Amino acid sequence: MTFGTELWDQWHEVEEFVSEGVRFMHGINEFMKKRAEIELEYSRSMGRLIKPYKDEIARRSGDKKASPVTKAIVDSTSMQAWTQVLAEAENIATIHQSISDKLDHELRKTIKYQANDNDKKIKEMFDEIRKANLEMQKQLTTLDRSRERFEVEKKSMEAARSAFEKISKNTKATDKEIEAAKAESDKRALLATDAMEAYQKCIGETNEKKNNHYTNFLPNILRDVQTNNENFNIRATRVALVKYHELLSTVIPTTIEGHENLSAAVQQMSAERDSELLISNLKTDEPVPPDYLFEEKASAKDMTVKRPATARTLARTESERLMDKDDDDTILAMPPKKGRRAAVERIKALERDQYDLEKKRQAVELLLHTYHQKPNKDPKNLDELNTQTAVLSVRLDNLGLRRHRLEAFVASIDNQPPPDLPAHLAGKSIQPVPSPVHCFPTIAPDAGGVSSPTGAAGSATANGGVVVESPAGANGAAAAGSGGSNESLSGGAGGVGGSSGFAASPRKASLNVLQSSKAVAKEWSTAASGPGRVRMMYDFEAAPGSQELSAAAGDVLEVLEKQDDGWWKAKLFVGGVWKEGFIPGNYTEAA
Repeated sequence: MTFGTELWDQWHEVEEFVSEGVRFMHGINEFMKKRAEIELEYSRSMGRLIKPYKDEIARRSGDKKASPVTKAIVDSTSMQAWTQVLAEAENIATIHQSISDKLDHELRKTIKYQANDNDKKIKEMFDEIRKANLEMQKQLTTLDRSRERFEVEKKSMEAARSAFEKISKNTKATDKEIEAAKAESDKRALLATDAMEAYQKCIGETNEKKNNHYTNFLPNILRDVQTNNENFNIRATRVALVKYHELLSTVIPTTIEGHENLSAAVQQMSAERDSELLISNLKTDEPVPPDYLFEEKASAKDMTVKRPATARTLARTESERLMDKDDDDTILAMPPKKGRRAAVERIKALERDQYDLEKKRQAVELLLHTYHQKPNKDPKNLDELNTQTAVLSVRLDNLGLRRHRLEAFVASIDNQPPPDLPAHLAGKSIQPVPSPVHCFPTIAPDAGGVSSPTGAAGSATANGGVVVESPAGANGAAAAGSGGSNESLSGGAGGVGGSSGFAASPRKASLNVLQSSKAVAKEWSTAASGPGRVRMMYDFEAAPGSQELSAAAGDVLEVLEKQDDGWWKAKLFVGGVWKEGFIPGNYTEAA
């Protein structure tokens, strides 16, 4: 296994790993330096200790006028033994001097040089990765701009075409006016075609750079990182520690047991094992990111959804998720410079959320208006739509109040007067968001339609009796007409699903009602056929105080009852006991 093929998506962690290896080498160098200083000081201390005793023996031995008693002492067996003790002590001092010199010149400086060299190489290689990532980000920005230009030209084309059709139907319009409108329509169509071709070309270029980045550049440079780390970090450290062991083994035989333990530990070091261990702990088996598709609302966020929502609540906005990290009060309490930066970022998030929620609210209101025109209304569906409208209104008011509060904070830091509070927010305060009702699939009796479990805004037919909620974040659309017609209320001639020939965006056309209702109804009617054993495909966490049952992906449960609204009563064996509760049926598969 290699870093390049297994850890291309974990290069930050790889950088941390190899950098830690360099810091580890610097730590060994610092230890060797201090050990050499201690050994040198020990040797010198031993020399100072030995010198007066050796001088005394030399003085007595060289004294030609020494008394017979002195000569007897000098030649005694006791003095010979003492002389040997001092010689041994002097030999130990010499050994420690040798240890200090070898540690300082043969080990420490080599490790220090190698660590500095590794540090430089690591920085160069990961700087290349950062530079390549920056280039990739620039390409994605170019793709976004190309897409935005295409959308602008497409809307202009649709507007020109609509104007031409309108003036063509006007009996009072002159031929000159009609010809001018037709020329403008043709011009806009040509510009839209050019923009589309540029967008598609940019997609091809982006995919080419993306594939080269993730399948060629990153794997190659990470393999170089691995090779450098194994050869000049792990193996170099191993060689240094082996030499350290050999040095101590030759001069300090009394520490054999400790040396054997050290030898065993050093012999166990393996560059290959270290690399495999890192890979086993970090690898995610994530595939290379999919190709960017030609669509009106291409977004990197669309590729990150890994599990469906439980559909019990509306999706949280970006600013609501940010509140989990730092709430508004925390930002207001920050130092001015840091607080202003955080407040500006939060205001931008709030602006985006207001735009998204307003689109959702308009879609729900349009759906509610269309639903009111049905001859046979389902009170449950009507209550759900009213509840969603109320929830969106409260959330929009809360976002507006939070935004005004942060804007006033920024204005105070900039020594500017605070902005005026919008008139529709006067006298209001931040309120708790109402809890929406459960929205799992139900079959409409008059048309066999379904209500989707995943969304907040939706689509409906006027005469078909179908109510479908689109995924959170998608704009609602309603289909009208008898006999199951499917013309989008948000489209029009040449719009999404119209006659322009452009592919429909998944964000603007959430579900094709007439095409999907039968398939979804069939899926849920089959799933609700009866109890049995099922396996959770996703993690599900029960709401506090509810009758729901928490379960993890992979858990096998016994289904006790399958309700028509999509909630299944099941039991799970946890901690030696059976627990019962409700789970979402669309989170399971047959066990």
